[in-house]
Amino acid sequence: MWLQHRLDPCLWGWTRQGNILIPIMSEADPAPKELLQEVSCGCQWPCKSKRYNCRKAGLKCNSACKVCRGKSCNNSKRWTATEHHDSETPMTTDACEEDGGQTTIEPDNDDLTEDDEPRCNDR
Repeated sequence: MWLQHRLDPCLWGWTRQGNILIPIMSEADPAPKELLQEVSCGCQWPCKSKRYNCRKAGLKCNSACKVCRGKSCNNSKRWTATEHHDSETPMTTDACEEDGGQTTIEPDNDDLTEDDEPRCNDR
């Protein structure tokens, strides 16, 4: 039910220029940076050149991507893991390499805990 209370638009994100109300544009990001980086692409794999929208935007493919699911293209996230949690030197590899016979680590879960081991696949 409207109680006929009039709110001052200048207190709610608007500015007055003469007789016109203009919205005040926010300088804040539209969403947290982590969420903006998790936007998925609809490209056809392997997303290896800048003609693909995800590469143009600087985004990495992830599990939400339609075709590759973040595992079977050249634009997947890099993944860092330590062997048995006692090594001081982290091992870094691409989530998917197309070199035959390479062992790769595929991140199938972003919620890994300290007790979880990354799943390795031999290609």
